[in-house]
Amino acid sequence: MPPHYPIQVYLPHDYDADPAKKWPLIYYLTTGAENGTDLLRVRQSSLGLVLEHGKQIPAVVVAPQCPLGEDWNVKALSLLLDQVMAKYRIDPDQVSLTGGGEVWTMALAYPERFSAILPINGDTDQADAARLKDVPVWAFHGSGDVVTPPSRTTDMLAAIRQVGGRTHLTMTKGDGDIWDEVYATGLIYPWLLAQKRGQAEVLVPGVPGQ
Repeated sequence: MPPHYPIQVYLPHDYDADPAKKWPLIYYLTTGAENGTDLLRVRQSSLGLVLEHGKQIPAVVVAPQCPLGEDWNVKALSLLLDQVMAKYRIDPDQVSLTGGGEVWTMALAYPERFSAILPINGDTDQADAARLKDVPVWAFHGSGDVVTPPSRTTDMLAAIRQVGGRTHLTMTKGDGDIWDEVYATGLIYPWLLAQKRGQAEVLVPGVPGQ
C-alpha cells in the first residue's frame, strides 16, 4: 500500500460562487522543514505562509505533508492527486506542480498530468529530460546552495531546451533556503495559471529568458 499523506487545502475565496466553474490547481510539494504530522508546519512556511497572510490566488492550492524521515512516493502523490481532482472542481488542463527536488521526479514520472512546473533548488537526472519537452518549466535556485549545486538545475534546463522544451531560470543570491523568497514572488502565480496542458507556453511579461 502506498503511504497516505495529510493535506492542507486552500480554496479561492469565491470558490462557491459558481458551482459549475472549474479551477486551476497548484500542487505544492512541501519542504523538508514542513515534514511531520502537524499541518501547522505547512501553514507557517513557504507557500502556506503566503496564503495564510492573505494572498489571494485564483486557484485551488493543495499541499500534502511528507512524514518525518521519509521521502516522497510519487505513486502515492499521483493517487492523491486523483482524489483531490475527484473531490474539488479542478480543470484537468490547469494542474501545475511546485516545490523542491521531488517536483522533477514527479513531473518526469507523470509529465502528461501537468500544465507547468516550478521546481526550487532541485536535483535531477538529465537522462529523461525529453519527457518534459512539452511542459513549461520555471526553475529557481540559490547561487550559494552548497547541498545541491546550481549546475544541477542549469544542466537540466539546458537538456530540456536541447530537445525543444521551454524553460526559464531565476538564480537568486541565497543558499538552499530560498523558498519564502520564491513564493513571495508575485509573478510566479500569473505564469503558472496561464499555462494549459498540451498547449504552447503562454508568455507572461517579466518572466526571465523570453
